[in-house]
Amino acid sequence: MANEQLVLVTGGSGHLGFRALVFALQSNYRVRAAVRSPEKAEQIKAARSVQGYLDKLEFVIVPDILADGAYDEAVKGADYVLHIASPISFPVGVSAHRRGGVLL
Repeated sequence: MANEQLVLVTGGSGHLGFRALVFALQSNYRVRAAVRSPEKAEQIKAARSVQGYLDKLEFVIVPDILADGAYDEAVKGADYVLHIASPISFPVGVSAHRRGGVLL
């Protein structure tokens, strides 16, 4: 019997989000992946590990995850939410530096 429960995964195009998305699909959940652009959705759909699950995978585009109500539509109908997306920002006037491969 098919599982009809829907999992919203934010940050689905990132490393951890993608692994969570694949795990949910393999665990027989339907998945709605929140991504920032249609191009990110296409990249996910092209991945070999989701090819057998495309009928259980849908996308919602959330271009600005910091906007008020950014996920209001995305969460509608979801049974579970895996909120993995995170903005990466630096204080104004501070540039990113690397030391030994670590972003400081």
